[in-house]
Amino acid sequence: MTNTKGINFIKWDANFIFLILLIFGLILIIISPTIIRQLNGVGLLGQESYLNYRLANLIKENRGIPNYDDLSFGGRYFIYAVGWPVFLVLFSTLTKLSLENTSIILPIFFGLMNIIMFYLILKNLLLRRLQVYASSFFLLLSPAFLYLGSASSATVFIIFLLFLGFYLQLTSKPINLAISFICFILIPLFSYSQGILISILLLLYGLLINRKRLKFLILTIFVISLIYIFYYINYGGFEQIKFNVTENFSVVNYFAEFGSDYGIGIFSAFLAVVGLIKMKTNKLFKVYLILLSIILLILIKYLTWPIFYFNFVICILAGYGLVVLLRFKWESKLIKKTTIAVILFGTFASTFLYISRAESFEPNIYLIEGMKYLAEEGEPYQTVFSHYDLGYYINFAGMKNIFDRYFLYAPKPNKRYADSRAFIYAEDLETINQFLKDYSIDYIFIDKKRYNELYKDKMVNRYLPFYLDIDKRFRLVYKNEEVYLWRVYSIDD
Repeated sequence: MTNTKGINFIKWDANFIFLILLIFGLILIIISPTIIRQLNGVGLLGQESYLNYRLANLIKENRGIPNYDDLSFGGRYFIYAVGWPVFLVLFSTLTKLSLENTSIILPIFFGLMNIIMFYLILKNLLLRRLQVYASSFFLLLSPAFLYLGSASSATVFIIFLLFLGFYLQLTSKPINLAISFICFILIPLFSYSQGILISILLLLYGLLINRKRLKFLILTIFVISLIYIFYYINYGGFEQIKFNVTENFSVVNYFAEFGSDYGIGIFSAFLAVVGLIKMKTNKLFKVYLILLSIILLILIKYLTWPIFYFNFVICILAGYGLVVLLRFKWESKLIKKTTIAVILFGTFASTFLYISRAESFEPNIYLIEGMKYLAEEGEPYQTVFSHYDLGYYINFAGMKNIFDRYFLYAPKPNKRYADSRAFIYAEDLETINQFLKDYSIDYIFIDKKRYNELYKDKMVNRYLPFYLDIDKRFRLVYKNEEVYLWRVYSIDD
């Protein structure tokens, strides 16, 4: 007589072991970039991590949100989307962890939560089980997702709020709708621009896919709009940026395989195209994904964070594309198996190569050492000129910058940009002297990457680098393989 209880126990035990191994593998993949960077002494990942750490530290020291920031743009009113820095401070205070450890742990945690929520949402949208598994698989191995789970950015938490709110509104329980509503209206506190995108995303979802939730979503968007009106009443308007902050952007920035720190995977992109072409069962869902993709592709040209949202779209379509290839009637089983194997092996290989170069992601060790020297040798609140991409790092070292990437409500960003360009491409001492005087420059800080971007295809002996070499006021006080730091002295010194 067959012992069915024993067989069922073995099956349950095997499933439980598989689940444990899956969770362990999931955690290991997500934490790998962070572990590699910590083992090599590189520290936090990405510019925004250093901005959020500094803002959180200011809030903690001030025991509340301060009125003024002495370092950014040489000094500015403290008008930031402070949701994430405040969250860092609260978590750090409750757990007794340092702000640095908090900045490492929270992105990993919310990265795990995001992939779980992504899976649950796709499952509740009644997509095919294989497609749900495949889409989750491509998301887990996608470079953009791994970067998101490694950097202390508000985006990782905003996506969690979006996914949680979206998942809860799929049900009809009043308590779930209430929590969903709260999740959505919290988003502008973490990012002004992402709040606008998510409002558009929700409106399109209500119009195209779920008309039953349209009234609820319109109410949510209305409340979000009131938050923006409140911001405008309190802070007024802001100066519109008139220069291109992505002047060096190219198609390479889209793909991790071409060297991007947070691009999408090229194999996932290929499958996404297949999935988009072959998707016929749900035309409105297809239209929704196309519209969302168009919006995000336009935004990627000007901002960094839309690539992370676009990656979710790519992974959904890639899962569908893989299912299409698996069910396609191939003339040769060998070609089918070879094609699928190449795609899956390429995806794994791409992910592991991406993780292996996490140490070189910005800021790399050379930039870290340059910041350390500046913090140790320079005097607090001295002014450092550099490319705005390096502005957050300069502030982290305790120095004032001329400008950085937080242009919203910044003082005269267009004038500062124009003056900086005139200084960078100065061909006479008069222009250089005027800039040094106007902004009271104490140091000039530049790295190899920005140097190559600024002076690509230009004769450097005509511009600022020429004067840095011959003028005795500029003394090279620090350099390594990628970073150069000049001390600026007065004419009398």
